[in-house]
Amino acid sequence: MEIASLSVKSLLHRRLFSFALLSLLLASGLLRCMGDRIDPDAPSPVLFTVGSFSFQRPQGWVWVIPQSAIRKAELSIPSQAQGEDPVTVSFFCFGRGEGGSVQANVNRWTAQFANSDGSPSKAVTESKVFDSVPVTIVTATGFFSGGMGQSTSVKPLHAGLRGAILQSPQGDVYVKMTGPETLVRKSSQSFDDMIREACSGINPR
Repeated sequence: MEIASLSVKSLLHRRLFSFALLSLLLASGLLRCMGDRIDPDAPSPVLFTVGSFSFQRPQGWVWVIPQSAIRKAELSIPSQAQGEDPVTVSFFCFGRGEGGSVQANVNRWTAQFANSDGSPSKAVTESKVFDSVPVTIVTATGFFSGGMGQSTSVKPLHAGLRGAILQSPQGDVYVKMTGPETLVRKSSQSFDDMIREACSGINPR
C-alpha cells in the first residue's frame, strides 16, 4: 500500500511538473515558435501564427503544407504566365535568442544569389520600423542556389528575393519570398503589406 501511494505521488509530481513546463512554454511563446505542427487535413487558414506574429494570407496566395520541419509555414503564389514556376513564401522561427544575428541572415540570404558570371549579386537592404517592431527588408535578384529546407538542385534564371526579418525578444521571424523575378517583383507590395499588418497590434517587448 505504501509503495502504491509513493507511485501515485510520483506520478502526480511528474504531471504537475509537465503542466507547469507546458504553461511556461506557452506563456513565453517558445512552444508555438519551436513546436508548431500543421494538420494536413485542416482547412487552409487565412490567419496563421509564426512566433509572436500573426499573418494574414493575401488573396490569391495558396496555403502549402511545408515539406521541411524547419519551415513553420509556407505559401505559394501561382503565376498567370504559362510555364512559369510559382513563387514560394517561407516562414521560419527558431526561438528566443536562436537563428543568428540579423546581419548574418541577410548575408546568408544574399549569398544564395549570383550573377551569370558567378560573382555575387548586389542586394538591397532596408531597415524599417513598423509599429515599434524593427524589420529588415532584403531584395536581391540573380541565379538562386536554394536555401534552408529547400533543394539546391534547381537554379532558376532571373530569380528574385524579397525577404523580411521581424525582430522580437520572443524569437525573430524570417519570411522569405523567392521565385521568378517578375512574379516576386509584382508580389512585393502584397508581401510588404502582409509584413506591416503582422507588426500591428502586438507588443514584441
